Amino acid sequence: MKILFIGNSHTYYNGVPQLVKELLEYTGVHTHVTMSTEGGKGLLYHCNREDVNFNIRYGGYDAVVLQDKASHFNADEFKEGGRTLVRNSLGDSPARRVLYMIWARRDEKELQEHITRSYVELGEEIHAAVAPAGEVWHKMLRESPELEDQLYHPDGNHAKPLGSYIAATTLFYAITDRKRPIAIKEGAEPSTRLGLDVETVRRIHKEACAMVRKFHKE
Repeated sequence: MKILFIGNSHTYYNGVPQLVKELLEYTGVHTHVTMSTEGGKGLLYHCNREDVNFNIRYGGYDAVVLQDKASHFNADEFKEGGRTLVRNSLGDSPARRVLYMIWARRDEKELQEHITRSYVELGEEIHAAVAPAGEVWHKMLRESPELEDQLYHPDGNHAKPLGSYIAATTLFYAITDRKRPIAIKEGAEPSTRLGLDVETVRRIHKEACAMVRKFHKE
């Protein structure tokens, strides 16, 4: 499987594409990942870049993952960036379109509903699957407030390894459309390399799989 990730630091922090690759290969799917990212930039920035559009058209990808900025999130700009990418290149690509939903900042958690609604609306418009990482993140945080310092980087915006693992796991289920969580064994997948607790990791897989199915209405 070949996957292209388009986004910013929420994609390259802690190597989210590599984590997705390791999860896929844990299930026996040989995977190649490529990133086109720039810190602080959203889809409206990427949509007219010739290298991005060339890569989408001719890279032979099975999936293209689109991620917008979290700081100063602007729904109108996000949607216009997604629409323009479809017009410029994604519309000609057979790749599965996946919207990587970011999480609201630590001091702006109330914005998650707005972010989520915007991703769902664009997903319906451009026929893209939604990877609701932000929803999984905040659900786990509501149920286990003690996880907050393990999720948020000290800047209150980016993810620590646990948060990036939530993002990668949610992307894994959105890309594969699996209906059940994979069985997690100790010492055999990327959570071990990140030093994460295996029971927390199993919970992440359960929540991510269920949330993706909810957003895909299955």
